[in-house]
Amino acid sequence: MSNPLERRGIHPIEDPTFAKWMKQMQEDAGWFLTQPEHLERYHGMVVVLHNRIVVGTGRDHLEAMEDVRQRAVQQQRQLPPSSELLAVPIVEHPWVEKGFAPPVRQSGANGAVPGSTES
Repeated sequence: MSNPLERRGIHPIEDPTFAKWMKQMQEDAGWFLTQPEHLERYHGMVVVLHNRIVVGTGRDHLEAMEDVRQRAVQQQRQLPPSSELLAVPIVEHPWVEKGFAPPVRQSGANGAVPGSTES
């Protein structure tokens, strides 16, 4: 069976607009996944990213997208086009290769991060 996009006449590798969009989504996700403070802060949530900025959060995709809308209204700014937003669920994946992204830090009994020099 062929690629569903190709059946519709879209050839991602040959489409510069699609390639640019995909590159931006990958950069946003890659950036977020290398920010330990964000991974810790938003653990268990869905975050919505736009150009390496967290523009919304929620317990699920719908709540996160509603937060994007509410923040735009509160800040009196225009919503980015939905095609430029990336929703990422922040959960620990035991099947992800070690070293791909830093683990979510867990506090010890005294509030210090295990293995750290903090007291």
